[in-house]
Amino acid sequence: MPDRPRSARILHPAERPLALSVSLFFMNDEQQDDKSQSSAMLWARYSQIAFIIPAAVVMGLLVGKLFDYWFHTHWLFLVGVIIGAIAGFVDLIRTLMRDKSLRTR
Repeated sequence: MPDRPRSARILHPAERPLALSVSLFFMNDEQQDDKSQSSAMLWARYSQIAFIIPAAVVMGLLVGKLFDYWFHTHWLFLVGVIIGAIAGFVDLIRTLMRDKSLRTR
């Protein structure tokens, strides 16, 4: 078998550069939409909703508690929880609207 130049050689997955492997995880929406999505991909996309809203609320609570500590108050944690809940629902709506617009194409 003739020797191919290194750039034309097919690389084993262990030999691939890390940047090439990682770039597969960070595809933009247009690149992801071109491929038919498997049920596992759809499950992963929609299961993120179950974690985004509670995570946003917990982050708001922690930031609110931090502000309570800094400013010596006892009510800013409620503001953080409310802002976190709003951020979680905004992300939920954005995810659903993006998926709805992808289905209508």
